[in-house]
Amino acid sequence: MEEMIEKKFEATILLSWYGPLLTDTQAHVMDLYLNEDLTLAEIAEQSGVSRQGVYDMLNRAGKQLTQYESKLGLARRADERLKKLDRCLKLAEKIVSDDADEAAKELKEELRRMIDEEERT
Repeated sequence: MEEMIEKKFEATILLSWYGPLLTDTQAHVMDLYLNEDLTLAEIAEQSGVSRQGVYDMLNRAGKQLTQYESKLGLARRADERLKKLDRCLKLAEKIVSDDADEAAKELKEELRRMIDEEERT
């Protein structure tokens, strides 16, 4: 069960990065399944496709997303950037105290802004 949740989470991230590279139908079906949490039967009913057709489409689209990530690595690199920025922020928080110089405080604020921007994209 935990592995299934992890795979859905990973697919959701990949969809957010590479969804525009899928066909409109693939992206829509993936969105319904991952973000709206609809069942295969519900998606099939909405889209006028068989349950098996939805299953096949989800598998093909999922494989495409994985291939895009393996070739481009955008999601992985973004995650690495966020981790590095978070580490920098933690270091900046250690050096900032009530009487620390203004530059260290500005560094902390800038890193916080960068992390917030990365999380929004």
